[in-house]
Amino acid sequence: MSDAECALFRHNGFLKFENVFDDETLLAARAELSEAMDSVAESTGSPRAKLYGIYQRSRAARALAEDPRLLGILRGLLGPNIRLVLNRHNHVSINDRQSAEPRLHRDILHWSRFQGDAMSEAFWTDPIDTAAVVSAPGATARSAVVPSNYRTEVEDDGVFVENQYIPGRSYSGCQQSNTGEQSVRSTTIGTTYPFGNSTARMTVSSSQGANYGVAAAESGSSVGFTLAGSLYSRSAWGFDWTFDTRDRSYRKGIEYTKFAITCGVPGNSYTEYKWKPTGETGGVDQNFDIARPTWNNCAGIHAEGIWRRDSDSGYSYKYGAAVKFASVIGIDLSVDRQYSAAQKIEYNVVGLNKKMCGNNANPSIAGKVMMRRQ
Repeated sequence: MSDAECALFRHNGFLKFENVFDDETLLAARAELSEAMDSVAESTGSPRAKLYGIYQRSRAARALAEDPRLLGILRGLLGPNIRLVLNRHNHVSINDRQSAEPRLHRDILHWSRFQGDAMSEAFWTDPIDTAAVVSAPGATARSAVVPSNYRTEVEDDGVFVENQYIPGRSYSGCQQSNTGEQSVRSTTIGTTYPFGNSTARMTVSSSQGANYGVAAAESGSSVGFTLAGSLYSRSAWGFDWTFDTRDRSYRKGIEYTKFAITCGVPGNSYTEYKWKPTGETGGVDQNFDIARPTWNNCAGIHAEGIWRRDSDSGYSYKYGAAVKFASVIGIDLSVDRQYSAAQKIEYNVVGLNKKMCGNNANPSIAGKVMMRRQ
C-alpha cells in the first residue's frame, strides 16, 4: 500500500480498488446471492429489497469477507488487527432501475457507523491514540486515530472491541475492568410447537453459540440500564432435549459479568457499567408455559418422518426478551442464534394432516417454525 493511497483514504474516508477478485469468484458469489435476493423480491413484490444477516446466511459472502486478497488490502490500510463488524451493512440490497446511481461515501456521526476512519461497511482496526493500545500487541502506525469525542474500549488483552459516540463529552480513550460481579441468566434460544401426536425437540452442541444482548448504564446500581448491542459467546458443551408433544421454549444458562469502562484522565473521567455475556454455563432448562402463535407461511407435510431446521441459509432465531435479566437490571436482553447442524430443531411428524409454518418466511428458511393441522 503506497503512502499516497493511505493519505487519500485518510482524507476521503474511502478508497476504490479494482479487480480484487477474479471472475470465477465473483460469478459464484453473484449466483448464490442473486438466488437469495430473488426469493426476497418475490415474497415482497417490490423492486427494492434487502436481505439482512448476509454474512451468517451466505457462504459466498463469508468467503468474500475472509478472502486473503481483501484482507491484504485492509491490513495495508489499517494494520494487522482486522475485525468484522456485523451491526451495520450486513445486508445485500437490490433497487429498481430508476434508483440513483451508487456513490462511494463514508458514514459518519452515528456511533455504529464510525469505524476509526476505516471501512464502515465491514471492518475496523485498533486505534493508537491511547497508551493502553499503543503498548498492545500488534499496534501499528497505520491504525486509525480516533477523534476525542469517540470512546474506545480496550479489553484486558488490548483488543479494540467497540466505539461509541458520546455527544458533549471529550475523552480520548477508555479502559475496561472487571468488577467481579457475575450473574447466570436463563436464556431462551429456541421454540417448537408440535401438533397432535407429533413431537419436537432442540439440539445444541459446542460448535456454535449465539449473540447475546449487552446492557449499559451510567450507574453501577441495578437501575438505568439500557440495551447496548450484543456479543457472541459459546462454550464446549452440548445437549439434546427429548421429543415432547407440548409447545416448548428451550433455555441455556448464560454467564454475565459486569464491567466498568472508565474514560479520560484523573479529574476528568467518566465511568459506564456494562453487563456482558462471558460464557455459556452448560446448564439447560425448558418452559412449557408459552403462547401458541398463528403463522401462515406454510408448507404441507404429507408423509411421516423427521422434519428439521438445520441450516444457516435462512433467517436466524431472534427474541428481544430472551435473556431473563429484568429482576436484576430492570430489562431483559436479546438473543440472535443461527441455525446449523449443531443447533437445530426437529419435528417427528405423526400423521399425514400436518403443515409446517414459519413466522417470517417459508418454514425452510424461517427464524421460527411451528406445526399446524393441514
